[in-house]
Amino acid sequence: HLSTILSNVMSNAIRYSPNESTINITLDDHKLSVTNTFEGSIEHVETLDKPFVQGVLDSDGHGLGMYVVSNILQQYEIEYEYIIEGHLFTFNIYLDSW
Repeated sequence: HLSTILSNVMSNAIRYSPNESTINITLDDHKLSVTNTFEGSIEHVETLDKPFVQGVLDSDGHGLGMYVVSNILQQYEIEYEYIIEGHLFTFNIYLDSW
């Protein structure tokens, strides 16, 4: 399940980042964070982890990535959050809840 989580989070970061932008991945004792920039706007932030919902309009996506990630993390009772500040999207997984 860990590879599915990381694959989906990284895939979303790559898909929605502008070309040649930087994706920051940080890891410490408490959390794993993936931060990327995005173009456009994210509508309906509260539904990002629902099936078939896309935050940034993108006809290539199928809208299941964050849904799969959130379901796996919830199954294992692992805390997570996503933060949107301007054009930065950060996905945090709290390792101390693992």
